[in-house]
Amino acid sequence: MSRDITGSKGSLKTSEKREFYVRAQFDYNPVHDANFPGGNGIEFHAGDIFLVTNSADDYWWKAKRVTDGLDKEELCNIPAKSRIEKKERARQKRVNFNPGNSSRV
Repeated sequence: MSRDITGSKGSLKTSEKREFYVRAQFDYNPVHDANFPGGNGIEFHAGDIFLVTNSADDYWWKAKRVTDGLDKEELCNIPAKSRIEKKERARQKRVNFNPGNSSRV
């Protein structure tokens, strides 16, 4: 649930703190991500389960990997769903200007 706080300098959206679980749909390594914000990053693989404890940032979430449904690792940064979707849209928009693939003769 969210609410708007309006003040003299604009509005600020706040949301109640909530935790939720997510399952990774892809492999990820922060070493290969040029835009990783720093801090504690973690490599993960498709199928890993995370408990997201802070999703306030649109692009990076704070989460703990859940191992065997019982133990939780240290808090780390993982890419948020919206970041991955934006990155995928940008990848699909890229045009390959490879002159070797020209259909014109």
